[in-house]
Amino acid sequence: MAARRPSETTAAAAAGMASLPLSSPFDDDQSVDIVSVDGYTLDQMVEFIIDAHRNRTESILSLRCSVDFALRLRATLDGKLEELDQPQIRRWEYDYHSGIAYIDITMETKLHYLCQNGIERDIEIDLGRFVVAIPDATIPDATIPDATIPGATIPDATIRDYIMKAILNVGTSPIEKEGKILKQADIALGSLHNKLPSFVCDVSYSEPRSHVERKMAQYIEAAEGEIRAVAAFKIQYPGAKWATVALRVADGSATTGAWMQHFDTIYDEKLPRQPDGQIALYISDFIGPARLPTDFCRPLAAELAAGVIRSVFFLFL
Repeated sequence: MAARRPSETTAAAAAGMASLPLSSPFDDDQSVDIVSVDGYTLDQMVEFIIDAHRNRTESILSLRCSVDFALRLRATLDGKLEELDQPQIRRWEYDYHSGIAYIDITMETKLHYLCQNGIERDIEIDLGRFVVAIPDATIPDATIPDATIPGATIPDATIRDYIMKAILNVGTSPIEKEGKILKQADIALGSLHNKLPSFVCDVSYSEPRSHVERKMAQYIEAAEGEIRAVAAFKIQYPGAKWATVALRVADGSATTGAWMQHFDTIYDEKLPRQPDGQIALYISDFIGPARLPTDFCRPLAAELAAGVIRSVFFLFL
């Protein structure tokens, strides 16, 4: 996620991708099934989950219900599974648009865990490198201001201090806005001053792509501008034969945001040469544009179309 100029990266990456003989990655995406449990009793649902774990049958359950019922059900299921010494539900979501609760009962794989933790760690490390001045060992720190230390990425100490103190890692806690959104992202970072994180990221190893697309659009729409950017890494299941990346951002008057990248291939075992696989993330994606110099803010789609280039951004992955 080192800072580079868009002219040196975006055009080169696009040209490289265009020349690659990409396979059809979604033809063999054997994502887990979404199984309806409408009409099941609580005991039947518990039995289904236990049997699925015992037989290693992976699925996501869907239940059409009110949000109040869904919240009560979650607490009850968690209690029942704990009582029976069974693994807890991995992820819980409620879709206000359709009135459906999604209960992810798949066991977390080592691959998913490693991807999630690796991405989170890389973001934190590269944010630190981008924001914090890098002292020159040949110059005594006390004799020269930060602004003139060679390697300082953001020379303005006030802006640097604001960015460092504003970004909070909220991990996998629920992302909730009453009547709008109730989801749980794998990674979430945001401003201390906002109720919702500004940046969320999901590692999708077992969910169908259509489910991931719907979630990404809802993160932007339901958050009403609070969530600025949503990234998703879609990995072929179960063999991890390919991986793609998608990025959707809040953008002007577009209520559901705009695609910056739409499941671009970042790995495919069939390719003789792998793509660069980088996505651009701006400081404003993490804490919003307020109090930031324009150069650190993501251009709107209309600005990009008009040729606007911002020189300071991250290239992630």
